[in-house]
Amino acid sequence: MAGWNNIQDIVVDALVQAGQKITVVQAVGKLTRTAVAALSDIDFIIDWDLALADFSKTISEGDDSVSLSYASFKPIFCNATVGDDTYPLEFIHLTDLKAMTAAIDENKYPFKYSLAGRNIYVGPGLMAQDIVISGSYRRKLTINDIEYLPESLVIDRMLMRLLKPGTPEHIAAWSGWKEDVKRVQKAYSLTAEKRSNMTVDRRVVAFNAYLNSLE
Repeated sequence: MAGWNNIQDIVVDALVQAGQKITVVQAVGKLTRTAVAALSDIDFIIDWDLALADFSKTISEGDDSVSLSYASFKPIFCNATVGDDTYPLEFIHLTDLKAMTAAIDENKYPFKYSLAGRNIYVGPGLMAQDIVISGSYRRKLTINDIEYLPESLVIDRMLMRLLKPGTPEHIAAWSGWKEDVKRVQKAYSLTAEKRSNMTVDRRVVAFNAYLNSLE
Protein backbone atom coordinates (compact mmCIF):
# COMPACT_ATOMS: atom_id res chain seq x y z
CA MET A 1 0.00 0.00 0.00
CA ALA A 2 1.39 3.35 -1.05
CA GLY A 3 0.75 6.90 0.06
CA TRP A 4 -0.89 9.54 -2.13
CA ASN A 5 2.43 11.07 -3.22
CA ASN A 6 3.72 7.70 -4.39
CA ILE A 7 0.47 6.98 -6.20
CA GLN A 8 0.78 10.26 -8.12
CA ASP A 9 4.34 9.42 -9.16
CA ILE A 10 3.33 5.93 -10.34
CA VAL A 11 0.35 7.23 -12.32
CA VAL A 12 2.37 9.97 -14.00
CA ASP A 13 5.13 7.49 -14.89
CA ALA A 14 2.51 5.26 -16.52
CA LEU A 15 1.10 8.21 -18.47
CA VAL A 16 4.57 9.20 -19.68
CA GLN A 17 5.24 5.64 -20.82
CA ALA A 18 1.95 5.81 -22.72
CA GLY A 19 3.25 8.84 -24.62
CA GLN A 20 1.88 11.76 -22.58
CA LYS A 21 4.17 14.66 -21.74
CA ILE A 22 3.23 15.40 -18.16
CA THR A 23 4.67 15.86 -14.68
CA VAL A 24 3.16 15.60 -11.23
CA VAL A 25 3.51 19.36 -10.77
CA GLN A 26 1.64 20.06 -14.01
CA ALA A 27 -1.12 17.58 -13.27
CA VAL A 28 -1.58 17.79 -9.49
CA GLY A 29 -5.12 19.22 -9.74
CA LYS A 30 -6.16 16.75 -12.42
CA LEU A 31 -4.68 13.84 -10.48
CA THR A 32 -6.58 14.83 -7.34
CA ARG A 33 -9.89 15.13 -9.19
CA THR A 34 -9.30 11.78 -10.87
CA ALA A 35 -8.42 10.14 -7.56
CA VAL A 36 -11.64 11.45 -5.96
CA ALA A 37 -13.64 10.03 -8.88
CA ALA A 38 -11.78 6.71 -8.61
CA LEU A 39 -12.51 6.54 -4.87
CA SER A 40 -16.20 7.04 -5.62
CA ASP A 41 -16.04 3.90 -7.75
CA ILE A 42 -14.07 2.03 -5.08
CA ASP A 43 -16.74 2.94 -2.50
CA PHE A 44 -19.06 0.38 -4.09
CA ILE A 45 -16.73 -2.63 -4.11
CA ILE A 46 -17.14 -3.72 -0.47
CA ASP A 47 -18.17 -2.25 2.86
CA TRP A 48 -14.81 -0.74 3.76
CA ASP A 49 -14.21 -1.11 7.50
CA LEU A 50 -11.78 1.79 7.47
CA ALA A 51 -14.65 4.11 6.45
CA LEU A 52 -16.93 3.35 9.40
CA ALA A 53 -17.80 6.45 11.39
CA ASP A 54 -19.65 6.84 14.69
CA PHE A 55 -21.65 9.89 15.69
CA SER A 56 -23.47 11.38 18.66
CA LYS A 57 -25.26 14.64 17.91
CA THR A 58 -27.97 16.84 19.34
CA ILE A 59 -30.77 18.06 17.09
CA SER A 60 -32.21 21.24 18.50
CA GLU A 61 -35.86 22.00 19.10
CA GLY A 62 -37.46 23.37 15.92
CA ASP A 63 -34.93 21.65 13.64
CA ASP A 64 -34.76 18.30 11.86
CA SER A 65 -31.10 17.84 10.93
CA VAL A 66 -27.52 18.17 12.07
CA SER A 67 -24.14 18.07 10.32
CA LEU A 68 -21.86 15.01 10.46
CA SER A 69 -18.06 14.99 10.38
CA TYR A 70 -17.83 13.29 6.97
CA ALA A 71 -19.85 12.93 3.80
CA SER A 72 -22.05 9.87 4.25
CA PHE A 73 -22.22 6.94 1.87
CA LYS A 74 -24.30 4.26 3.56
CA PRO A 75 -26.45 4.12 6.71
CA ILE A 76 -25.76 1.53 9.41
CA PHE A 77 -27.96 2.44 12.38
CA CYS A 78 -29.30 5.42 14.30
CA ASN A 79 -30.79 5.66 17.79
CA ALA A 80 -32.72 8.58 19.23
CA THR A 81 -32.77 9.58 22.89
CA VAL A 82 -35.65 11.70 24.15
CA GLY A 83 -35.50 12.21 27.89
CA ASP A 84 -35.00 8.75 29.40
CA ASP A 85 -36.18 6.91 26.28
CA THR A 86 -33.73 5.51 23.71
CA TYR A 87 -35.01 3.67 20.64
CA PRO A 88 -33.90 2.84 17.06
CA LEU A 89 -34.92 4.90 14.04
CA GLU A 90 -35.75 3.38 10.66
CA PHE A 91 -33.79 4.56 7.60
CA ILE A 92 -35.79 6.18 4.79
CA HIS A 93 -34.80 8.08 1.66
CA LEU A 94 -34.68 11.83 2.16
CA THR A 95 -37.33 12.66 -0.45
CA ASP A 96 -39.79 10.35 1.32
CA LEU A 97 -38.90 11.80 4.71
CA LYS A 98 -39.40 15.35 3.43
CA ALA A 99 -42.80 14.40 2.00
CA MET A 100 -43.83 12.97 5.36
CA THR A 101 -42.48 16.03 7.19
CA ALA A 102 -44.59 18.35 5.04
CA ALA A 103 -47.69 16.83 6.61
CA ILE A 104 -46.48 17.10 10.24
CA ASP A 105 -45.69 20.34 12.09
CA GLU A 106 -43.58 18.91 14.91
CA ASN A 107 -42.74 15.62 16.53
CA LYS A 108 -41.51 14.76 20.01
CA TYR A 109 -40.62 11.18 19.10
CA PRO A 110 -39.12 10.82 15.59
CA PHE A 111 -39.12 7.32 14.09
CA LYS A 112 -37.34 7.85 10.74
CA TYR A 113 -33.91 9.09 9.69
CA SER A 114 -32.07 9.80 6.46
CA LEU A 115 -28.59 10.74 5.26
CA ALA A 116 -27.65 13.28 2.61
CA GLY A 117 -24.13 14.57 2.12
CA ARG A 118 -22.80 15.64 5.52
CA ASN A 119 -26.24 15.90 7.12
CA ILE A 120 -28.40 13.46 9.02
CA TYR A 121 -32.15 14.13 9.13
CA VAL A 122 -34.79 12.80 11.53
CA GLY A 123 -38.55 12.99 11.47
CA PRO A 124 -41.08 13.29 10.21
CA GLY A 125 -41.72 16.84 11.40
CA LEU A 126 -39.51 19.30 13.26
CA MET A 127 -38.36 18.37 16.73
CA ALA A 128 -40.62 19.53 19.56
CA GLN A 129 -37.63 19.46 21.93
CA ASP A 130 -33.89 18.77 21.85
CA ILE A 131 -33.06 15.14 21.09
CA VAL A 132 -29.80 13.20 20.98
CA ILE A 133 -29.11 10.87 18.08
CA SER A 134 -26.25 8.39 17.96
CA GLY A 135 -25.15 5.58 15.69
CA SER A 136 -22.86 4.67 12.82
CA TYR A 137 -22.62 5.20 9.09
CA ARG A 138 -20.15 4.51 6.33
CA ARG A 139 -18.52 7.66 5.05
CA LYS A 140 -17.17 8.18 1.56
CA LEU A 141 -13.53 7.29 0.98
CA THR A 142 -11.15 10.24 0.81
CA ILE A 143 -7.62 10.95 -0.39
CA ASN A 144 -6.41 10.32 3.16
CA ASP A 145 -7.64 6.71 2.90
CA ILE A 146 -5.50 5.90 -0.13
CA GLU A 147 -2.53 4.71 1.90
CA TYR A 148 -4.76 2.03 3.47
CA LEU A 149 -6.19 0.75 0.18
CA PRO A 150 -4.58 -1.71 -2.26
CA GLU A 151 -2.44 0.60 -4.39
CA SER A 152 -3.12 -1.22 -7.67
CA LEU A 153 -6.85 -0.73 -7.11
CA VAL A 154 -6.43 3.05 -6.99
CA ILE A 155 -3.81 3.23 -9.75
CA ASP A 156 -5.71 1.09 -12.27
CA ARG A 157 -8.97 2.99 -11.71
CA MET A 158 -7.20 6.34 -12.15
CA LEU A 159 -5.45 5.16 -15.31
CA MET A 160 -8.77 3.98 -16.74
CA ARG A 161 -9.95 7.57 -16.48
CA LEU A 162 -6.73 9.19 -17.75
CA LEU A 163 -5.70 6.93 -20.63
CA LYS A 164 -7.28 6.90 -24.06
CA PRO A 165 -9.90 4.13 -24.30
CA GLY A 166 -8.95 1.26 -26.55
CA THR A 167 -5.19 1.71 -26.22
CA PRO A 168 -3.12 -1.22 -24.92
CA GLU A 169 -2.39 0.75 -21.75
CA HIS A 170 -6.07 1.44 -21.11
CA ILE A 171 -6.98 -2.20 -21.75
CA ALA A 172 -4.25 -3.31 -19.33
CA ALA A 173 -5.57 -0.92 -16.65
CA TRP A 174 -9.12 -2.20 -17.20
CA SER A 175 -7.96 -5.82 -16.93
CA GLY A 176 -5.97 -5.02 -13.79
CA TRP A 177 -8.97 -3.25 -12.26
CA LYS A 178 -11.25 -6.25 -12.81
CA GLU A 179 -8.72 -8.58 -11.20
CA ASP A 180 -8.19 -6.15 -8.31
CA VAL A 181 -11.93 -6.01 -7.63
CA LYS A 182 -12.26 -9.81 -7.66
CA ARG A 183 -9.28 -10.17 -5.32
CA VAL A 184 -10.58 -7.61 -2.84
CA GLN A 185 -14.11 -9.03 -2.84
CA LYS A 186 -12.80 -12.56 -2.36
CA ALA A 187 -10.54 -11.52 0.50
CA TYR A 188 -13.42 -9.64 2.12
CA SER A 189 -15.82 -12.57 1.80
CA LEU A 190 -13.30 -14.81 3.55
CA THR A 191 -12.67 -12.45 6.45
CA ALA A 192 -16.03 -10.69 6.84
CA GLU A 193 -17.68 -11.09 10.21
CA LYS A 194 -20.53 -13.56 10.15
CA ARG A 195 -23.66 -12.95 12.22
CA SER A 196 -24.07 -15.28 15.17
CA ASN A 197 -27.84 -14.95 14.83
CA MET A 198 -30.29 -13.96 12.15
CA THR A 199 -31.48 -10.37 12.23
CA VAL A 200 -34.80 -10.14 14.08
CA ASP A 201 -37.41 -7.53 13.20
CA ARG A 202 -37.58 -4.94 15.99
CA ARG A 203 -41.37 -5.41 16.23
CA VAL A 204 -40.74 -9.05 17.11
CA VAL A 205 -38.20 -7.97 19.71
CA ALA A 206 -40.67 -5.51 21.21
CA PHE A 207 -43.44 -8.16 21.27
CA ASN A 208 -41.15 -10.67 22.96
CA ALA A 209 -40.16 -8.07 25.53
CA TYR A 210 -43.84 -7.41 26.22
CA LEU A 211 -44.53 -11.11 26.72
CA ASN A 212 -41.58 -11.36 29.08
CA SER A 213 -42.94 -8.46 31.11
CA LEU A 214 -46.14 -10.45 31.73
CA GLU A 215 -44.31 -13.35 33.34
